[in-house]
Amino acid sequence: MVPLLAVLLTVSVVVTSGGATTAPTTTAAATTPPVCPGGNATLCEPKIKGFGTFTPVRVSRGFFPLNCSLQSAAAAAMATWTWRKDGVVLRDTPDGHIKLTTDRTSTLLTVQHDLSDRDAGNYNCSVTTAFGTDSYQGRVVIRESQGHVLVVNAEQTQVWAWPGENVNLTCNLVTGKGQVPTGSWLKEGSPVPDIAGGHTEWKPGLVNTTDKTRTTRQQILIIRGVNASDYGNYTCVGQLKGLSDSKTIQLLRQEPREGLPLPVTLGIAAAGVVALVAMATGLAIRRRKYDPDLGWDKPDPEAEYNIPYENELPKYDIFISYSCKDLAFAKDVLLKELTCRGYEVCVDFKDFTPGVFIVDNIKEGVFRSRKTIIVLSSNFRKSGFGRFELQMAGARKYLERKDVLIVVKIDQCKVPTMLIGRTFLDWTNENVRPHFWQRLENAIGPDQKVRDRKDHKDNQEEEAEEKEEEETITAEDDRDHKNNAVNGHIANGGPHILGLPETDLLENEDRPLLAVV
Repeated sequence: MVPLLAVLLTVSVVVTSGGATTAPTTTAAATTPPVCPGGNATLCEPKIKGFGTFTPVRVSRGFFPLNCSLQSAAAAAMATWTWRKDGVVLRDTPDGHIKLTTDRTSTLLTVQHDLSDRDAGNYNCSVTTAFGTDSYQGRVVIRESQGHVLVVNAEQTQVWAWPGENVNLTCNLVTGKGQVPTGSWLKEGSPVPDIAGGHTEWKPGLVNTTDKTRTTRQQILIIRGVNASDYGNYTCVGQLKGLSDSKTIQLLRQEPREGLPLPVTLGIAAAGVVALVAMATGLAIRRRKYDPDLGWDKPDPEAEYNIPYENELPKYDIFISYSCKDLAFAKDVLLKELTCRGYEVCVDFKDFTPGVFIVDNIKEGVFRSRKTIIVLSSNFRKSGFGRFELQMAGARKYLERKDVLIVVKIDQCKVPTMLIGRTFLDWTNENVRPHFWQRLENAIGPDQKVRDRKDHKDNQEEEAEEKEEEETITAEDDRDHKNNAVNGHIANGGPHILGLPETDLLENEDRPLLAVV
């Protein structure tokens, strides 16, 4: 009987409390604002302790850290940290140049490897918590010029090899001119033996470069007859005056596929390549036969082509087309170097007219520039405006019969179908890098100022030649006129010939008139 009364009493309490229309407990908890521990709301307001409003960094140091933290751990509930440089969000980069380390109450930004002027600017850290938001900003200034700090880089971070194959792992040690770094190889953190003619051997060497401020030395690791124990992570280490840098390369096993033996497979592949080359050569010869100049057909004289800015001279030498995610390369590398070389460069953030539709700005940039540079990358392949700019350059080739496109590849992305077959400049290739700017300058041609100076010089020379010719003709006419006057005076015996007194005839003569006999 007692348990039954207890149950009835519990039901009664539930019904009584249910009479008041209250929300479920879980819903109330979800809508209730967070409560600061201890009840002190000021303690939970997110306030950032920053890294300093002005931070000078010397290149020789090789890196610099920037740290932001919350002044109170009580404010760290649901904290989310964000870093920006000059308004652009920063993330970890594959080459380790930018590295972010974040926990609940603090965040650390480390910038390292190959410091330069591009790393100077305004750095901002911001945090969003359950209790509000806060941000902090400081300025970083880079001291000394680039090239006095050791940098290690590698063209490949992964190398595939068959068992028994000989393989070379290569990295580059880049230092200031005249500096000599030391290099070594580690495998999984342990030194790799350097045995002349043995299973593993080091081969350091100097790479010729046109850069007068840097020295590049290759560090090559030769592995002869790769076996199962050789696969793994190899680290190329460079050291200079107490500073060091490194780059890791993975040696991976090339797995044989099931099917035909490898020599047969390679033979079939080689035969296929030969057949493909022969077919392409035949098509080229056939096309050359019917179209000797391999160009466009002559425009239809009766057709009307609407060519934008047809009667206007080019306003720029180059238009740069790029993805907004590649802004650092477009601004700090391409724009900076081309401007230093005297070119007039059109780029969106500098030359697009505010208030005008973006597509109209793009059309003007492409059609009013002599050349268009496509900064080809994985980001560019995903860019809608990049595709439109590429189409505009193609439209110009169709309308004006001018091929204005120059392709610069800055990462290991796949080349789009419409660009296959074009020769492009590969910024990631260390063999291309020393010749990159000269080849790009050859593709663009001389800038407008140089052409104007040449035209002005040619015009001056032409005017000088015309003036000299006129002076020669005038001198000959004067001599003929004087000779005629003298001869007339002698023949007629009169002191006045052609209405001129004899004194006029003698003026400016080297010798007097002969007496008439």
